[in-house]
Amino acid sequence: MFVLARLKDTLPIHPSQFSLPGHEALTYEINRKYSDRVLHDVGLCIVLFDILECSEGRVRFGDGCLWHKVTFRMVVFRPFVGEVLVGEVKGCAEEGVQVSLGFFDDIHVPTRLLPPHTTWDPEDQVFFWAPQLSDGQDPLDIPKEERFTVDVGAKIRVCVDGDEFVEEEPSKGPIKRKAAAPGAVGVAGIPGTFGEEEEALRRAPYSITCAASTSGLGLVDWWVQTVAEEEGMEEEQE
Repeated sequence: MFVLARLKDTLPIHPSQFSLPGHEALTYEINRKYSDRVLHDVGLCIVLFDILECSEGRVRFGDGCLWHKVTFRMVVFRPFVGEVLVGEVKGCAEEGVQVSLGFFDDIHVPTRLLPPHTTWDPEDQVFFWAPQLSDGQDPLDIPKEERFTVDVGAKIRVCVDGDEFVEEEPSKGPIKRKAAAPGAVGVAGIPGTFGEEEEALRRAPYSITCAASTSGLGLVDWWVQTVAEEEGMEEEQE
């Protein structure tokens, strides 16, 4: 999930920080500039890990800052393809499910990568899973008390299918926000949620696509309930 990225930069130490030890001042400046920042094809920077090299500081004319050429390593969030993540359902739309890890929200499970027999209920605006479905049976005919629903806030286990970096081009002007329908649940980064204008406005610089279609993936409670039911059936047979 987390990797170390080796980076190089020329960073200033402001005169107000001259009283601090050099390492402490550089650490502050590196974290200020890079923490919570997405680097293209690298990932989401979290925090400084260590400083490998640092040149002697030089003062440039005009700003009074002490500039250092620094080589350092950052802790970066970039899970690999096939890695299993456990997060929370942040939102649902007909196009898929948005998952949050708390510090990162741009994780999406498109409908095609949800478990088999997962169906969107347009009335309740929620996905539900039916582990057993008869041939030709309409999933929407299943009683609601027998459905395994994808509820916002529920723990979900997903597998990384891929990621995408987006380099935003300079805007030619403000993007007009398209109003969503009353009561609609939007999912940032999923095309078609609130229209193209909303999608362009909210497109993330780094997003992850995940799958929940194989055994063991999906809502954690689904598997706990399924195992409990199977154990109960075995006890009855004995």
